[in-house]
Amino acid sequence: MNWEDIRLFLAIVRTGSFTGAARALGQHQSTVSRRVGELERNLGGQLFQRNARSFTLTSLAERLRPEAEAVASAVERFEQRALEREKAAGTVRLATAEELASELLVPALGELWAAAPEVDLVLDGRTEVVPVGPGGADVALRVVRPEQGSLRFRKVGELRYGAYASPRYLAHVGDRGDWEWLGLDDPHGRTPESQWLAAHAPHRVPKFRTHDTRDLARAAARGWGVALLPEALAQRRGLVQVEDPNLVRPLWLITHEALVEEPRVRAVLSWVAATCRRLTGAPPEDEKSDAPTQG
Repeated sequence: MNWEDIRLFLAIVRTGSFTGAARALGQHQSTVSRRVGELERNLGGQLFQRNARSFTLTSLAERLRPEAEAVASAVERFEQRALEREKAAGTVRLATAEELASELLVPALGELWAAAPEVDLVLDGRTEVVPVGPGGADVALRVVRPEQGSLRFRKVGELRYGAYASPRYLAHVGDRGDWEWLGLDDPHGRTPESQWLAAHAPHRVPKFRTHDTRDLARAAARGWGVALLPEALAQRRGLVQVEDPNLVRPLWLITHEALVEEPRVRAVLSWVAATCRRLTGAPPEDEKSDAPTQG
């Protein structure tokens, strides 16, 4: 016996007629009658005591009815679980720098919830690198290409940098040799921004240093010096580009291979990718698929 036989049996019991069962199942009444005959032969007993206008359940049918209802309930629960699996719902933890979160992602939250209203988002903006995978972040947006194995990643945008200052500052300090530089608090010189400053302004210790690029932009906007900033961030604050460092940092969208098929994670990946492409731009070939890391 298979599920279709049980489904047929319950349709007849619940509708009270072969005609009603045929309508419920989308079959001809003759097909229902034939299938009932086959089922009874397979069971070795009669299920329905038929008369001219109706039928009654035999003792065999009465014994089987609770079991059939239990099977139907189990199938319904199975189908519900399968649908839940395909539904984007639940909490997603997204690790990224605070400036990327506030400048790129937070303004676009409405688009995420328009597409996946049952997804809850937790933004983790800690300065240290948060591990991606079960027990850590579900998704990460970073400017450093991942190297850890078992991760999936793709480039979803680019941050183009320039050296920026306010018009007021430039009106008072026009000579490059007199510029005060504003920079990241990076004593070991690991970031490309710090490395560029060390090469192009080697005798000028930054007048102001911070971990947050937004603070650099605010300081430059107040007229306190020149800072290397992402193009979009500087332009929104009315800053003027004074040098082109030819510095581009890619944005990498990352998840763990164990999470990549989770609907809630896929919804956030799609939203982050679309947001970054729209606001920063990304080559078309980078949009096609996630690539596993090596190692």
